[in-house]
Amino acid sequence: MFTDLLLGLLLVSGLALMVLINWAGFREDAEKKAGYTTIRLGNRKLMQRDPYMGRMIRLAGADYLDRQHFAEILERTKAEAEKQQPL
Repeated sequence: MFTDLLLGLLLVSGLALMVLINWAGFREDAEKKAGYTTIRLGNRKLMQRDPYMGRMIRLAGADYLDRQHFAEILERTKAEAEKQQPL
């Protein structure tokens, strides 16, 4: 019984991992097609835009933004995007 439970958990976690790996691949392909990334440590060769307003926040090939700076940008643009949405 215990072995069956462990095998079941291994199977479920393995399937979840496969789904996440495939999703990441699709996301990377979509970013390449779009020509930009919204992920903090995304493809360095692509321009980086903030995910809320779509503004450029890093040029293609430039150094990655540090975590704190990226978080500050996201806070500002998320608040701005929420203000612009109609109630």
